[in-house]
Amino acid sequence: MTLGRMMLVGCLSLVGTALVGCGLVGADRVGEGGGNVVVTPPTSEGDGCTLTQGYWKNHEESWPVSSLTIGGVAYSQEELLELFRTPPKGDASLIVGHQLIAALLNVASGASDAALGGALADAEAWMAANKDADGRLPYGVKRGSAADAAVSLSGALADFNEGGIGPGHCDDGPSSGSGSTGGGDGGDCDCDGGTGSTGGAGGSDGGTTSTGSGAGDCPHDGGTSSSSSGTGGTGGSSGDPDGGEGGSAWTCDAPCSNGDACSAGYSCVLGCCTFVAN
Repeated sequence: MTLGRMMLVGCLSLVGTALVGCGLVGADRVGEGGGNVVVTPPTSEGDGCTLTQGYWKNHEESWPVSSLTIGGVAYSQEELLELFRTPPKGDASLIVGHQLIAALLNVASGASDAALGGALADAEAWMAANKDADGRLPYGVKRGSAADAAVSLSGALADFNEGGIGPGHCDDGPSSGSGSTGGGDGGDCDCDGGTGSTGGAGGSDGGTTSTGSGAGDCPHDGGTSSSSSGTGGTGGSSGDPDGGEGGSAWTCDAPCSNGDACSAGYSCVLGCCTFVAN
């Protein structure tokens, strides 16, 4: 059998390398007699998937069990949730404890722990060996070899819970970093140009201008030419500086028909009084 059948298990504990359920309803039993029932975990990769401690912390309605036994001590779901909500602040028992709780819930939901190579049993042994006076988490282990061992175990369990090893993280699980951290689809952006929106034919500097963005909505100007001077307009002084025909938007301020109409120092050039240096 697999632990996928254990959706109605009342509690779950780890004895050696076997998970032990108590108060099972509708689950397969191994052996005869009352008391605890040994449930053999699945051994093949791919049975079920894993979810992070953050998911289990925020989705208590999805828990496959209502209690866990850690270090020989039973914890109710509410007590486990309170542990999840307690920041470790350097306490190695909580650092490994958070990951251990999540790993046990993942296994109870049907995920294979084969890739952990005994890390679950090692974490359970650590819990049993490092209790404080009251024997309940948190233990307040903040330094020394015991703390180092707990952090190492936590890393292995975190890899399992986050899908780095084992059957992999559930695709339809919670927000856990698997979503895109970017904005729009960068692949649609053509930062070298694109069609853009073209301006009038022959602006004040001539040519077809573009003020539109490229097809990919890049932050800078796109279009057929983002700084075109292009072909000049066809008109002269009558050109519209905002577009249309007329490559030159120059306007004569002092029209003339001959030099007599111009002020001293100016000559009539192409119908306009123009300053001439001596």
